[in-house]
Amino acid sequence: MRWQNSSAEKNSMHIADWRALLFPGDNYKQELRIKRLLLAVAVYVFCLFVVYLSYFVDLMRWEGFAGLAVVIPIINIFLYIVFRSGLNLKMADPSLTSVQMYIGSLVTMYGMYFTTESRGVLLLFYVVVLLFGSFHLDTRGFLHVSIFILMGYFVDILLLINYRPQSITINTELVQWIMLAFILIIFSIIGGADQCSSPKTTRQQNQTGKIHQGNQGTGNS
Repeated sequence: MRWQNSSAEKNSMHIADWRALLFPGDNYKQELRIKRLLLAVAVYVFCLFVVYLSYFVDLMRWEGFAGLAVVIPIINIFLYIVFRSGLNLKMADPSLTSVQMYIGSLVTMYGMYFTTESRGVLLLFYVVVLLFGSFHLDTRGFLHVSIFILMGYFVDILLLINYRPQSITINTELVQWIMLAFILIIFSIIGGADQCSSPKTTRQQNQTGKIHQGNQGTGNS
């Protein structure tokens, strides 16, 4: 019995040590931001698996898979260092939500340039990028990222037309671009509306209303 208790205590100590190493113990918000970053890392790992599968079945060129396999770990290690060191606290948006979404969009854009028939599948990664905006962005923020994504995809189309015309069907890409634009706009409206109706926003609106009412009451008196 003592041996079991001792083993459980050691395991809990090891977990606590790892937790202290990964997360700042004195800042809940920073811990939450790092947890969201780790969630993004898990998504990146899945994306890398899909990219490798595309390369394995000859739907992506070697440069695409190799580039993403190098760039993705570097990006996430850098972001973790920024969060863990607290450098993000000096920025206007400490969560770096928009920054991470822009980076994710550029990574997707790079991968799509080196694909062939699987380009339509990789478009879904743009939607995954937008999902992370639900943590923080309002409708305007969603629309900014959406415009950035659409511009990136349009640049991809232009580059493919000029440098790899054999790997692109222009009509198909334009239809996909239009459909992506429709999906992103709808997603931005719904995601922004959901953010505005969150409990935190509601509390802020209630507090603002109370202050306004108090000011009116003071003015009337």
